[in-house]
Amino acid sequence: MNQINYDTKQRKFKQLNDENRIQIKTLLNEGYSQTKIAKILGFNQSTISRGIKSGSRL
Repeated sequence: MNQINYDTKQRKFKQLNDENRIQIKTLLNEGYSQTKIAKILGFNQSTISRGIKSGSRL
């Protein structure tokens, strides 16, 4: 029996690159909120939040 899963959606996530990380760090230092940074850079707020929390390159 063949089963097709129609619930799966193809998602297109954007990853932060080094330039984005520098922009985030700069905007954070200028006092911008995570939500505002996400709107400025065109990322989802959760992407910005995870990038800040990881702190690996910020």
